[in-house]
Amino acid sequence: MSSEEGWWLKHYGKTYAQWVEEKAERILAYLMRALGGVIDLQELLESVYVERLKGIASPDYPARKYLWKPVRGKLTDFKPSPFMKNFAEYLISELKSRGYLFSGYVVEIGEKVRAVDAPAAPVRELPRVEIQRVDRLIRLPTKEELVDICTWKP
Repeated sequence: MSSEEGWWLKHYGKTYAQWVEEKAERILAYLMRALGGVIDLQELLESVYVERLKGIASPDYPARKYLWKPVRGKLTDFKPSPFMKNFAEYLISELKSRGYLFSGYVVEIGEKVRAVDAPAAPVRELPRVEIQRVDRLIRLPTKEELVDICTWKP
């Protein structure tokens, strides 16, 4: 079965080439909004797969967004589909390898957090530290590069 014959393409009324072009445009639009900032995986997937995730053009798949929201920055099992999560991971790795994303860590240290071991124990004040790994978009790829990334290569 060729990629032109997939039922999901018939469902949306597009050819494979049209879908790849639209997917690249959606990714580029999201990346333009995120330029200089951190890539939000949930927003990226919403931008690319808006019909499927929000149920706009697909009443067969009602949106249950609470089932697929990232938990602590990670997407939950099975939601959204493994294909979508794998594509997002592939896209991020391709953008990193081509020099568009910079991976790093953000360390946040708060003023103080109070920690009590037991009611009778003395109160200790500790700094609040949060470490988060982020992918920061440092420059934009061209639409042609995104079309190349989005095109399936057997």
